[in-house]
Amino acid sequence: MKRTRQNAIQAYKVTGETFYRVCFQYRGIRVKRSGFYSKDAAQHFEAEARYKIATGTWQPTVASDVERITFGDFIENIWIPQCAPLIERDNSRIRRLSGIRNHLLPQFRARKIKELRQADVTGLKAAMKAKGLSNGTINGVLSDLSAVLRDARDLGIEPRINKIRFLKHKPAPQTFLSLEELERLISAMPDGQWRNMLRLQTAMALRAGELFALTFDKVDWANNRILIDQQSDDRRKITPTKNSKAVWLPLNETAKAAIRAQMAVRDSRTGFMFLGQRTRQLLDRSSYNKCLHRAAKKAGIKKNVTSHVARRSMSNILCNSSVPITYVAAFLRNTPKVMIQQYQRVDEQKFNQAFSRIRLGLHRELPRENTSNGDGPHNALAINGNSGQQLQWDRIAPPNSR
Repeated sequence: MKRTRQNAIQAYKVTGETFYRVCFQYRGIRVKRSGFYSKDAAQHFEAEARYKIATGTWQPTVASDVERITFGDFIENIWIPQCAPLIERDNSRIRRLSGIRNHLLPQFRARKIKELRQADVTGLKAAMKAKGLSNGTINGVLSDLSAVLRDARDLGIEPRINKIRFLKHKPAPQTFLSLEELERLISAMPDGQWRNMLRLQTAMALRAGELFALTFDKVDWANNRILIDQQSDDRRKITPTKNSKAVWLPLNETAKAAIRAQMAVRDSRTGFMFLGQRTRQLLDRSSYNKCLHRAAKKAGIKKNVTSHVARRSMSNILCNSSVPITYVAAFLRNTPKVMIQQYQRVDEQKFNQAFSRIRLGLHRELPRENTSNGDGPHNALAINGNSGQQLQWDRIAPPNSR
């Protein structure tokens, strides 16, 4: 009977982030390694490990290596080769590698991982504070250190750090623009491609990566819709959308006008709608943000305008309109819960107008308590002259008319 090989790759989650673990036994040698950020990287390591075991070149980590391995040796000889197959595709891994090289290696390169203590983490925080780094940046570096130590534990290296304590960090408030500010921002953009980009992003509430990856063949003029199925990442590579779903979105008049204007600027046979004017390559967020900052300054908008402000502002405008939240969530390819948590902001004027229309009728004289029959207080409360009615919305009179 032929024995089938069991699945050696398992998925697990740590603080909401998905990782992959490789665990198998081959020719009497047991291999276990965790902390892979993609299934492809785990499969690559499994195939490489099986090949090395078969050819006799496999060198497992022994106890003597564990005792003397330094932080720098672990990063350069174990950690970086492990994630090399996915460095070109995983933006979060690239940012983590940058934090390790800029902050952790200068501090701990010659230190043995097994001798790292909690006092070393405190010293790292103080050193970064002395450089003027914010609490958010310091917490990002501490998260990188936690990931490295977690991978080290999978190899049997136990540092003397039980738990890394993060600094208190208050995230910066999100920027929202009103409809009038969005119109001023669009008018202040340079005429041509940049203005068409912002008009289309505002009309369709697109993410910046989805905007950069749009092509002319995704527009279905017959059915008045456009296909959103890809995005451009930070390295200008085309990848699936954030939720890996392809969605047809209806085109409104503003979006159609922006696409037609862009077709007049760029030949539709080139494929992508928006390309660098000199490089003829895909655009990135840095160039788009610079153009938005200049336009905001020209329009007199004293807010932090970035490539995501148009999507966030349009979602907030739609949520505070009469459009149902489920429709807005479907249009932005999100769930209603995410819409409420991230994209909706309470309009104070509408909030005050809505709740000032509630008339409880407590200013009128209430019936006196009838205690003559021994039943206690009267149980019928008349509000606005209607017995049993709890609330009444005054939909006709304005809030200050009474």
